[in-house]
Amino acid sequence: MKALGDIPGLILDMRAYGGGGSDHEAVLGHFLAKGQSLGQHRGVSEPPFTGPLVVIVDAGARSAGETIAGMFKEDGRAYMIGDTPTPGTSSQKQAITTPSGKFTIRFSVRSNMQRFNNGRGIEGIGVLPP
Repeated sequence: MKALGDIPGLILDMRAYGGGGSDHEAVLGHFLAKGQSLGQHRGVSEPPFTGPLVVIVDAGARSAGETIAGMFKEDGRAYMIGDTPTPGTSSQKQAITTPSGKFTIRFSVRSNMQRFNNGRGIEGIGVLPP
């Protein structure tokens, strides 16, 4: 954030971000003033970016990408734009391998049910730009 200097606004382009592991609270914490809170999130960055944000999404913003983008939108920290909703593939997965080791089954064990889309979550729905 320090390297950005004094800028009037920021665009976060989450299009085609395929996801992966992410500390969602730490990400949002860089966009809140130190000590400021927004829901369960706390400002952690010095200096933070506290100006206006726009988050761009598309059908390629999957998993952690759609969760992070959705957090900015749902918490009122950023305005979200995009031509499509995100794909709705954001849940914690668990893998079980068969005893033979030939097959691994992955399935959702936890989703963002209470946080997004009026309690419907993201899985199978996505995050919808206004």
